[in-house]
Amino acid sequence: MIYYIVALLLYSAYMAFAYIKIQDTRYKNLAHVLVGMLPLFLLVVLRDEVGTDTTSYINIISQVSSSDAFAGVEFGFIYLVKALLYIVNDPLQVCVLVAVITTVVLLIAAKSDDRALFVFIVCIVPIFYLDMTMNGLRYGLSFAFAMLAMSKFYQHHLFLSVTLGVVAVLFHVSGLLVFLIAALLADNKFKFIRWLKLITIVLLVVLAQYYLVDIINYLAEFNLSASLDAKGKYVAYKRFYSPSWYSGLAPLIISWSILYVLYTGKKQDFLLASHQLYTLVTLTLLAFILAKFSYAGLRLQSVVLFSMLLIMQFKPRLAGIMDEKRRKGLLVIGYLGLLVFIKNLVSTQGQGPSPFAPWHVNPDIVQLWNTING
Repeated sequence: MIYYIVALLLYSAYMAFAYIKIQDTRYKNLAHVLVGMLPLFLLVVLRDEVGTDTTSYINIISQVSSSDAFAGVEFGFIYLVKALLYIVNDPLQVCVLVAVITTVVLLIAAKSDDRALFVFIVCIVPIFYLDMTMNGLRYGLSFAFAMLAMSKFYQHHLFLSVTLGVVAVLFHVSGLLVFLIAALLADNKFKFIRWLKLITIVLLVVLAQYYLVDIINYLAEFNLSASLDAKGKYVAYKRFYSPSWYSGLAPLIISWSILYVLYTGKKQDFLLASHQLYTLVTLTLLAFILAKFSYAGLRLQSVVLFSMLLIMQFKPRLAGIMDEKRRKGLLVIGYLGLLVFIKNLVSTQGQGPSPFAPWHVNPDIVQLWNTING
């Protein structure tokens, strides 16, 4: 636990530094951001089998490595794993490389402007980063590419945003929901249609993941097994019940805190239209209610919360988020996210085959260090 405490304290100090220095161009390049993230990044790349789903991913990667049985996960993730296995042959090292790719994509997306970078540093990293890179690797990749796709969408690079959106859903289908939520929050019919074009193409890719391989097998008599297992996913989510009636409360509080930041002040200063506020309140409530009965509700809460943060990063209408009062609010929300992560660490310590806590270093790293030092 001491490793987490030190890393999170150092990052907490960096969040406060970023709040003070966000207008100073000297501190907005990616090198400075990576230095600020270094304590958390080291937790990710030096870890052993740490992170709730790490053991599951090691099993999937081992299966991909040893056979053509593709484990029923998304097409893009399988072929990324196959490519990375040419670089390293240890499944845990593949997990680390996936986390590094996620980190790089997040940083590239965040550097688009001051607002995107600030929201990334004070909200996205404390709330999502460790979970995206040490637990849900597929959704982490998908969210990272969805973030990059959204940045290009609001810069009017429609073709590039569609391409990145397709990449996002090839890693995890939850990326599609991010774009759907963004469409629901469109300011007018023209912008909604632009989102609809992106979503239509991305949806076709999702459907192709479910059915294309079966069609190829039938027509060409191949024996591929790289398509998604829709029934298997449904059964898996149905099997995971919410651990308690308090599950999902923290994401709900964080989501509504963000809505307060966006919808506070005088009426002319509101950053959301009334229908957009009602849409987000409804989505957060529905996800919270679903979380009482199924793990799928917890995943939906993550999608809604991450979508709200992306909207704050890139949507032109929300540029007012950078006024001092709202920046303070986001900083407080980021610290709340860190406290929630610590609470989850304590409550799940030692549970399962690869829990987040206790954290321990990869023995291969220790061996390499000892070899270097004679």
